[in-house]
Amino acid sequence: MNSSVKIKLKLLRAIAFGLAITAFGLWVVDDVFKSSVINDYLLITKKKSATKGFITKAEEFTETIEDANLNPVGEATGYLLEYTFTLPDGQEIKSSGGQYRELPLEKSLNDIPYEIEIEYLSDNPKINRVKGLWSNEETVMSWFRKNILKSLIVFLFILAVGIFYVKSAVKKYQLAKLEMKEDE
Repeated sequence: MNSSVKIKLKLLRAIAFGLAITAFGLWVVDDVFKSSVINDYLLITKKKSATKGFITKAEEFTETIEDANLNPVGEATGYLLEYTFTLPDGQEIKSSGGQYRELPLEKSLNDIPYEIEIEYLSDNPKINRVKGLWSNEETVMSWFRKNILKSLIVFLFILAVGIFYVKSAVKKYQLAKLEMKEDE
């Protein structure tokens, strides 16, 4: 294999590695594209309606909080909720959600079922949430900080590494090509 082909293969390998780094960055930040994140954004920015509903089921959960070295440092508790509400046209919607800490309205599991207020997109009631939860974002800026900012910073850092890697490979390729021309 001549040196020109070797140089081109090195360049292709470097470009592939740079693209792989960028793809890894997208994989790392894929939680930004989850439907719940997008739905939260829509509930902040689009026209919504509110109605009464009922929590029909709640299940307490506990998650272990870990430090950067994956050592347990605490626990967080919360509730997974199932609720129903009826639209003005009589259609009943069943949905689910969750919240850390306490049940909505500071009720207990013994109070289920109990009435709550639901907010939903006027043009798509399947996108909804229990109104007034402390975890609900109410402004685009608070939603952005909570859901996008950290992921964006991580992605941009990984993207910069990938671009740097490809640019340095292209420079090496150009230098090697020049050296080959000088040797001729």
